[in-house]
Amino acid sequence: MIKTNYHTHCNYCDGKAPLRDYVLEAIKHNFKTIGFTSHSPITDDNGFSIKHADVENYCNEVNALKREFKEQIEVLLSFEFEYIPGVTRPMKDVAKYWNFDYILGSVHLIVGREPVTSGKDLWFTDGPDLSYYDKGFYEFFDGDIHKAAKAFYHQTNLMLETESLDIIGHFDKIKMNNKGRFFQEDEKWYNDLVNETIDLIKQKNVIVEVNTRGMYKQRHSDYFPSVDILKRLKKLNIPVTIASDAHTPTDLNLLWEDTYNNLLELGFKPAGRLGVIEVLQ
Repeated sequence: MIKTNYHTHCNYCDGKAPLRDYVLEAIKHNFKTIGFTSHSPITDDNGFSIKHADVENYCNEVNALKREFKEQIEVLLSFEFEYIPGVTRPMKDVAKYWNFDYILGSVHLIVGREPVTSGKDLWFTDGPDLSYYDKGFYEFFDGDIHKAAKAFYHQTNLMLETESLDIIGHFDKIKMNNKGRFFQEDEKWYNDLVNETIDLIKQKNVIVEVNTRGMYKQRHSDYFPSVDILKRLKKLNIPVTIASDAHTPTDLNLLWEDTYNNLLELGFKPAGRLGVIEVLQ
């Protein structure tokens, strides 16, 4: 068992502790690799992403920890890149400029109204406060879950088609704040959307993170993506990696070994590295 985590948030964004604390916690639990992924900068007042002015310090600090702890653990540098068409910068360009080790791309903010001139034009699908999810759902999609889910997966698919991802983050996270209210995950129309995204993931050779945060925060009873989706990924031989999406150091190890064993039961096996990412396939 090789323990890794490629999705980690520190106090440069909406994480709750300094970078060093996460490294020490990862060493304590025998992780081989920890990848730092502050939310990529969008605006300085959105409450969760790194500020533009802090990016250089963030990169310098992660790189210093790489050097300091190189004999004990591999420390990697990246962002959790937000993808908003027409708004965010190309991930590959940013990653090249800052010499990132890999690219993790996710979708949290869905274009609800064009042109996008502020956060008021975006549907925030994440976070613990259901009111943001519900407000955008009714304001932008008139309470039509087919339209809303289609927009979510369409934007995810655009990210896969136009960006150079190594890992895709929590790609079915629209289900978290749905909480079974507007759709069920076994409905055919919904699975058709999911399968389109899976086909693109396969075509683009992208690694899927198995995100445990919804479970250990008790916001959902399943992984992102769900076990049913993981079974489909296994049939297609799509590689996966376990991600705690840590926002505190103690999050790092939560459910990690249970998830690893569950993946083995689903038929995944340790498969070495794709680039710098340790995967099961």
